[in-house]
Amino acid sequence: MLIDNFTVIAQLINFLILVWLLKRFLYQPVLRAVDAREARLQEQQQQAQEEQNQAQALKRELEEEQRELQQQRDSLLEQARTEAREHKEDELKQARTEIESQKQQWHQQLRAEQQHLHSHLRDCALQALRTAVRNALNDLADQELEQQMIRHFSDLLEHVTPQQRQELEDIKVGAGTEPVLKTSFNLDENTQESLRTALKSTLEINAVTFSHEPAMGCGIKLVWDDYTLEWSLDNYLEQMERGLQHQLEDIGAAEQKQNKDQGQEQETSA
Repeated sequence: MLIDNFTVIAQLINFLILVWLLKRFLYQPVLRAVDAREARLQEQQQQAQEEQNQAQALKRELEEEQRELQQQRDSLLEQARTEAREHKEDELKQARTEIESQKQQWHQQLRAEQQHLHSHLRDCALQALRTAVRNALNDLADQELEQQMIRHFSDLLEHVTPQQRQELEDIKVGAGTEPVLKTSFNLDENTQESLRTALKSTLEINAVTFSHEPAMGCGIKLVWDDYTLEWSLDNYLEQMERGLQHQLEDIGAAEQKQNKDQGQEQETSA
């Protein structure tokens, strides 16, 4: 078989033309389409990865915000519980304080009423005792009792202190009136003269005015300006009254202390 060179060359040229045509019009568009699609796929994949990364970041942010909100909620709840406990304790403390204040006020009011009652009873008892003793002695008074009172008063004149004598001397210098000798009973002339003699010999008082004072009670009293020298039943009654008053005050103080101790024991037990 003979090989035609022209035919071979023509076929070779046709093949090369076919390859060029295929490459130009088929392979290159296909390759470009494949490259473009691959680029789109890579872009889409990269975009999807970015979106996934954004979603992960957003998820982390949401989880962080959720944790912060949970912590804030727990903190607010704990703060609310603490404030509620403190408010409750403050209210209980205030209520206890008010109750304690009212209790103290009641105790003080009760003690004040007891003291007022004791004082009233004491004054009534002392006044009744004073009146009864005075009336009894006035009923029993006679000449002998009056002479005894005069003798006691004369003893007072003899035992005047130097300070009292000096007071009398000062009164003598500036006094424009005479001393007055007051008695709860009438004095006869002899008794008045005896008293003038006693005043002159003991106090150097030369003139004196006598005055009958029935309201004075059993007694005799020398009055000269602000100076007073007295012996009377009232002196003894006042001493007795002071003694009874001290005793009653001691009893009242003991009762107050006992009430106070009982109140403290009740507060301790409460």
